[in-house]
Amino acid sequence: MTRFSLILLLLCILLGLNACTLSKSTSVEEVTVEAGVRFEPNKDFLKNTAEINTQEEDVIGRAVAARILGNIKPLKNPTLNAYVNTVGQAIVAASTRSETFSGYTFLVLDSEEVTAMAAPGGYIFISVGFLRLLPDEDALAAVLAHEVTHVSKKHGLMAIKPTHLADYVEVGAAMGSALDCTGISAQLLVAYKGAISDVYEALVVAGYSQDQEYEADSGALLILESAGYKPEALQLVLRILEKRNSKGGWFSTHPKPKDRLKIVGARVPVIAASKLGYEDRKKRFLVALASL
Repeated sequence: MTRFSLILLLLCILLGLNACTLSKSTSVEEVTVEAGVRFEPNKDFLKNTAEINTQEEDVIGRAVAARILGNIKPLKNPTLNAYVNTVGQAIVAASTRSETFSGYTFLVLDSEEVTAMAAPGGYIFISVGFLRLLPDEDALAAVLAHEVTHVSKKHGLMAIKPTHLADYVEVGAAMGSALDCTGISAQLLVAYKGAISDVYEALVVAGYSQDQEYEADSGALLILESAGYKPEALQLVLRILEKRNSKGGWFSTHPKPKDRLKIVGARVPVIAASKLGYEDRKKRFLVALASL
């Protein structure tokens, strides 16, 4: 079985399609395939995320995004979503990773909790509650640039435990051309449920490491400068969050704003050119928010 076929099989499983029939007697601890080769997941897993290609990253990201949207509904506002996507794509173009397998997608969540998150592959979310806190487009760009940097640096994939990273190459060799899914689909489902849960946990519950968050802030500053936005907008966002002093969302999954401000404040460049067109950008932002 080719690596691509395995990805298609995994998509089939994750989407809940009935293309494969699982045997009730199948053990998820070990599965013997037709060729007599035993696939033992604890032995046949990747040791690092470097071996995950962009297509596999997309599979994981889509599943994580689906889980997020299963818990928080997307905001049904085409005008606002289109605007956030427009700003997001400008940020992506100025980032160090402007392309992913399916491209970047930005979506507003129908939640008053102040939160934003990025699933692997470029599925980025920001809550309407967070948008209401922001004063202008530059501040929105700062939040999105932070999340885009998480995708660029593959921080989401780094959250996956080694035992949950399936080695498609070895699994494919073990399975040969066996596409009858007798137990194999159960193996992949168990493996990737673990990987998806790891990423979801990092995004929604535990958060990334402090080093990764600081790296995302640094990356955001560079993106803002390159895209023509005011880099100091990230400082403004952090000051707003510091004053709010709430719980949940960004407040529970990110380092304290005052700690981030110390580092960002020492690095933020003041770019005179970024002030050009600022009033037009702010007007666009206010018009988009007026659609709520």
